[in-house]
Amino acid sequence: MAEFATFAVLAAKEIAGAAQADRRARAEAEAQNTAVAQQLQQQALAAQIEERRRQEQLKRERAQRLARFGAQGIASDTGSAEAVLGGLTAESTRQGAENMRQRSLAMSSSLLDLADRNRLTLLRAAEAREKAAFGIAGAGTDLWRRNEPRRAGGASGPSD
Repeated sequence: MAEFATFAVLAAKEIAGAAQADRRARAEAEAQNTAVAQQLQQQALAAQIEERRRQEQLKRERAQRLARFGAQGIASDTGSAEAVLGGLTAESTRQGAENMRQRSLAMSSSLLDLADRNRLTLLRAAEAREKAAFGIAGAGTDLWRRNEPRRAGGASGPSD
């Protein structure tokens, strides 16, 4: 009976250890989620700032070109001046789209990394549960083996 009590205590310790590992894994995954969410917010804010800077730069460049055209006596709505200003706008738009693609790739990469880390964290928790289960099963097997000779001897005794 004392062996069974020892087994029960061992099983309880294994279960408690697995539960603690599971809580740690969940807390770690939550911390990782929070960190990535903050990182994505920072990236989004940086993107807004960069976009605003790009648009302001375009306005300044257009204003400078318009002033030069005016100083040279060239109307801003004539063919060459219009083409230059249109080219500035097109280049700025292209740069904005390129920046958006780069940010999108960076954010996707962050999310994929998070998913990988979360899978690894959950895998570790599952391994801890599995280890606990095998520990309990091993202890139960050892208990059974120690008591098997008594049961075998005791079972054959009364029938003889």
